[in-house]
Amino acid sequence: MAEDFRQAINPQEDSVILYSITIHEGRKRQVRRMFEELGYQAFALRRVRIGKLALGALGEGEVRQLSADEIESLRSCPKKSQRQSLTNS
Repeated sequence: MAEDFRQAINPQEDSVILYSITIHEGRKRQVRRMFEELGYQAFALRRVRIGKLALGALGEGEVRQLSADEIESLRSCPKKSQRQSLTNS
């Protein structure tokens, strides 16, 4: 799961609107294309969480050590093959 915040320009009003979107599985540029279909231009995308791992105040290009709980949380996530078999059942 990925939770993202989006900013878009409304072409009719030239105003900036802040959107919060949650997607469970994403593809490259998926959200930008979704906005374009609706007539909006997404110009800033920011991921704030991956699964249960929240990025918090971590800035672009910054890194930090993961806690033991965070590592275990990531290890317990179903692998892609397991997710596919669950949805095909």
